[in-house]
Amino acid sequence: MSLANFLLTGRVCLTILGVSWVIFKFVYLGGVLLGTLLLAKKLSMLLPTSSRVLVISLIKLLSLLVLNLTFFAVLCTELDLVLLLVGTFLNLSIFPDIVILYMAAKSESKKEEVDESTERLFRAYRKNLLEFGIHMPKKLEEKFSEIRDEKNPGILSDLVLWEPIGPAGIKAISDALRDSEYKHLRNIRLWKANSEDEGVRSICQYLRVTPCVITLEFLECDVTPLGCEFLGNYLNPNCNPSLVTLKLDHNAIGDLGIRNLARGLAMNSVLAHLSLTYCEITEEGARALMEILIFQSSSLQDLDLQGNSLKNPGVSLIFHAMQINQSLTELNLADNQFGEEEIVLEKLSKMLASNKNLQTLDLRYNGFYDAGAETIYNMFLNSPEERSESSLSQLLLPQNKINPELLENIEKVLSSNKSKGKKGKKGKKKGKK
Repeated sequence: MSLANFLLTGRVCLTILGVSWVIFKFVYLGGVLLGTLLLAKKLSMLLPTSSRVLVISLIKLLSLLVLNLTFFAVLCTELDLVLLLVGTFLNLSIFPDIVILYMAAKSESKKEEVDESTERLFRAYRKNLLEFGIHMPKKLEEKFSEIRDEKNPGILSDLVLWEPIGPAGIKAISDALRDSEYKHLRNIRLWKANSEDEGVRSICQYLRVTPCVITLEFLECDVTPLGCEFLGNYLNPNCNPSLVTLKLDHNAIGDLGIRNLARGLAMNSVLAHLSLTYCEITEEGARALMEILIFQSSSLQDLDLQGNSLKNPGVSLIFHAMQINQSLTELNLADNQFGEEEIVLEKLSKMLASNKNLQTLDLRYNGFYDAGAETIYNMFLNSPEERSESSLSQLLLPQNKINPELLENIEKVLSSNKSKGKKGKKGKKKGKK
């Protein structure tokens, strides 16, 4: 074989080897890149949409870097150099996309968290409704339609119902709240919802799992002492209660009901507002109220007992407890069927002399006449030191039973305390009603 033929044959072989090498690099590295992307796609299916795109983009970047380093490590040909430049350009161009995707994923994750929790609640609630064979209340249907809007999603922070949906209706929404561990609800207000004790039980079960609600109202909902037992158990500090306001107005809980509530409230340091108007509490239940009031770590600021039947013995116990209590600023004892007996006036005088935080005391619609009002007026008039230490700025008495001039004199005596209380001006307006 001549030298020329040998060189030609060698050149052809080298060309074939070079082309084969380039094809091998493309097939091998392409397979690695494709396999890596498929694996990344499978793993990212567990993530939110924006996070999936972000993960795939990062895998692409790493794969391109491996591709570049491999081409750089092997024998550099003109084709390898071109591929290296293209890969470098792709690496640089993908960085802005990664930054944008990261910011989008960060903002979207928060929104998706809220949306998903509300959506989970709605699905669980709808499932419970189907299981119980009942319909969604119109008010709640409108609320869910509002907060599930894709363009402007929201959260369920207030649950307000005044339809007689019954215990089953309360259980359907309460179990959904509990099962989804919904943490955005702050206020539950039920009026004539016919929840009964089973409805109270269902809501307490939710509150135990997710202590986020601060206001709970069962107004005229047929709650009995059994419902108060559920509430009392929840309000025990061992359950980490979150309630700040509790209203059970117009429920016939009676003396047993307040005793059941006191099991928790006598050790509760969170509740600040308690309303028990027209709950059929008599003098027999006054001792339970006293136990609530004398708790040293109590945060109770407002106690509304209007419309019960505490009478003289019960009110005397309340006044006695108020000599110890140092947290309450408003006390409503209107319409409790007591009068100006000696024991009542004695306990009232001692309370007014020793309590330094009470700002508003409502004694209207009771048997108070001129004699009782005169005793109160003389107590303040003859004890200037005690009056100076008192924060009482509003004392509401039966206006149609007491001399208007005497009422005016009492108001003048208390006017010096109005600057001490936060509700001075409001108290003055209320006193004129």
